[in-house]
Amino acid sequence: MNIEVEVKITARAPILPTESVEKVKISLLNMVNVDTENVHVEEVDDHSEIIAIGEGQNALQKLHTLFREKRILGAARRTLRRGISGNQIYFYLNKQAAFVGNPTFVGEFTKESPLGPIEIEISTNNPEELIDWLAPRTKKGKIIP
Repeated sequence: MNIEVEVKITARAPILPTESVEKVKISLLNMVNVDTENVHVEEVDDHSEIIAIGEGQNALQKLHTLFREKRILGAARRTLRRGISGNQIYFYLNKQAAFVGNPTFVGEFTKESPLGPIEIEISTNNPEELIDWLAPRTKKGKIIP
């Protein structure tokens, strides 16, 4: 089901001196569907960050699929709804888990994500409708139509 909402996604993650830029890039691209030419490294204050930018619902298709495959729709929905701020949705994913294709939610900088998280920022004209598509309501593990 396609929805009619505008979507712009920015995914970013710090690159620590001990990390491979390529591995952090893989972590990002395992979670979001963006063209590699829209992924770049920037120097921010005292560290580097890798940033991926995408537009349209297709940019979120990987997360849409992973939330269902990993059976985490309830957790995803709660996290996304908590992350709404105006027309933005913010949440964080564990960078190491993302490298192996697991969308694991974490706080901004916690013991759960010692190398720093992937920060996802979604700009949309309709956060609630987007969340309903990305992580619909469930009951006993089944999507409620």
